[in-house]
Amino acid sequence: NGCKSILKFLNNKVMSLTNKNSKELLDESLYLSKWIDLEEYFDYLKGFSNTTVSVYYQSIWLNLIQASFGVKARGLVTLNSEGHLLAITPVMLSQKGPFKLLGSPLSGLNTSYSGPLFIDQLSIKQKENIIYSQHKLTLMIGSYIEWGINSPQSNPPLYLNKIENLGYTHIERKTLVLDISIGEENLWMSFKGRARTSIRKAKKCGVIVKVANSSEQWFMAYYEMLGNTFNKQNKVNPHPEIFFKNIQSLVDAGEAYCVQAEFEGRIIAAAIFLMDNKNLLYLSGTSNDEGMRYSASSLIQWKAMCLALSFGIINYDMNGLGIASIDKFKRGFGGREITNHRWVYKTKAFKAIEPIAKWMT
Repeated sequence: NGCKSILKFLNNKVMSLTNKNSKELLDESLYLSKWIDLEEYFDYLKGFSNTTVSVYYQSIWLNLIQASFGVKARGLVTLNSEGHLLAITPVMLSQKGPFKLLGSPLSGLNTSYSGPLFIDQLSIKQKENIIYSQHKLTLMIGSYIEWGINSPQSNPPLYLNKIENLGYTHIERKTLVLDISIGEENLWMSFKGRARTSIRKAKKCGVIVKVANSSEQWFMAYYEMLGNTFNKQNKVNPHPEIFFKNIQSLVDAGEAYCVQAEFEGRIIAAAIFLMDNKNLLYLSGTSNDEGMRYSASSLIQWKAMCLALSFGIINYDMNGLGIASIDKFKRGFGGREITNHRWVYKTKAFKAIEPIAKWMT
């Protein structure tokens, strides 16, 4: 009985401490989130390893997006009660009429993900509270808020399990990721037969693929070819020309490379690839009628993967699924399907006007 009493006392003590700690984690005074300018954001970013921080968080990308899409980038920082850093987040801001749209990242800005960068050794509960703190701050000025978090395992991070309780809608986006670290021979054998056949066809027809000597003129020609591709589908090119011109800054910094396919000296297809640490992203691609006829895009993909191998790249993200004809092309190269996650919050006022705004555009 004496032992039982002692165990009961200790158990109650542990429960008391646990409840106290939980209460402390929920104490908003322990989490101070505030807006900062980009200069201060980049100062905080220096405390994180460049080998683990995605290009989407860095100055070269944020400045490119600002210059290309007419949006403003700011930083969000969350500190503890002693003023020590807990997390930083890059945020894009766009004005649509009376409404301010905020996103980390915002859709339509060619940014796969961003979201908070946390210091090491934070608990799930602490991360939940940081998200809540940053949400409250963004809600003070934003009518539309978007989060896009990197989750290589397809499942959303555990600290985001409760974000829907704040009124967010969860959106899943599928993509294909290839493990190219298996080497050139194994990679080739992992392709489906139609992909290998297309690559052989392009070579047999005399298509030559090489790294492009990109320049402003090259990107203007690329943009024209891309526009023609959209026109054939009775669509308008949704990407501004200046975005592609500004990609040259990524090429110059070794963060991207362009590949072109030639037939009898004419460029018939081209593609742009973004390097993000050990990952490669298929940023954009286009082809004219000759390129389609000679399967030039398939040979471009193979060349890009072989180049990535020489750069020490591990994974290749084919950048989304959702258009049947393009999906068939991408699936020919194998890979595993993973899910990227977005969470979107809309105020009541924004929801009310959104259908009208879409109709007007």
